[in-house]
Amino acid sequence: MTIDGTRTSSSLTPLCVLFADVSGSTHLYESLGDKQAMRIIGECIKRMDSATKLHGGTTVQIVGDEIMATFPNPELGMEAAADMMRRIVEQREAVGLRLALRIGLHHGPVLLQNNYVFIDQPDIFGDTVNTAARITALAKSNQILASAETVELMPPRWRQASRSLDAFNLKGKSEEMRICELLWEDKEDATIIRMPMATSQARLVLSYLDRRLVLDETQRGVSLGREADNDFAIDDRRISRQHATIERRQSKFVLIDKSTNGSFVTIEGYGEIPVRREEFILHGRGHISLGHAYDNADLAGTLAFEVAGFSPT
Repeated sequence: MTIDGTRTSSSLTPLCVLFADVSGSTHLYESLGDKQAMRIIGECIKRMDSATKLHGGTTVQIVGDEIMATFPNPELGMEAAADMMRRIVEQREAVGLRLALRIGLHHGPVLLQNNYVFIDQPDIFGDTVNTAARITALAKSNQILASAETVELMPPRWRQASRSLDAFNLKGKSEEMRICELLWEDKEDATIIRMPMATSQARLVLSYLDRRLVLDETQRGVSLGREADNDFAIDDRRISRQHATIERRQSKFVLIDKSTNGSFVTIEGYGEIPVRREEFILHGRGHISLGHAYDNADLAGTLAFEVAGFSPT
């Protein structure tokens, strides 16, 4: 029982927590005035709430232009997040205004507290809630972010439509947390890559001209760039001095681009994927072009790679 006599109960429950807010709402108020902006944002909230309910979620809290919701699992949370994005795109096209959402997801144990006065509106607390809120703060307009551990719990459809961004220091966390972006837009030209599962024997073979290097459990990293102290030093002005690194993380090989012009990864059987100041998990075989798109007539800065030791999902 609380100080004011209200009876409450609480329990620890695993849930997927979602935060979504309207990006640029301050500009709406400034440009349209309070009354019209409030009406438009109210419609956004209504659409987000409808998507939450449709996908088996519960709207826990609405504050201003932000909604907090919970879902039984990450798959339902992600389905709702993508649905929210599409609904706001429809609204944006209808009203002719720059409307967009940014969404964050995190799955974990939540302290679920039921208030016996408002039994249908439970409050949630705990580290999972705080983490989801901080992931949302990292998101840009039209972007859905989730912790890597949450993405791992999603079905193949969404795991394949995710890409690792970076490891971030989130407030209240003693260790960096890896964050992924989930590509929710249905585009005909979108590159969706089926990621195989790595085994402990996975190794990456890199080749450039007559040089060959193998990353495995003994050699866990390699640097690429224009400066002479790189493992692969390539003298080309399109390539940054410290252009990129490739790291072995458990049984995966991650290309980390740090450059000005970016890296371009082509995987056999798929199209070319630009990677600029972000990360990409290498698999299969193909080539990496540093500082420029692949050109068969200009192989300067283009390394061949092959990842072995994978098993199908």
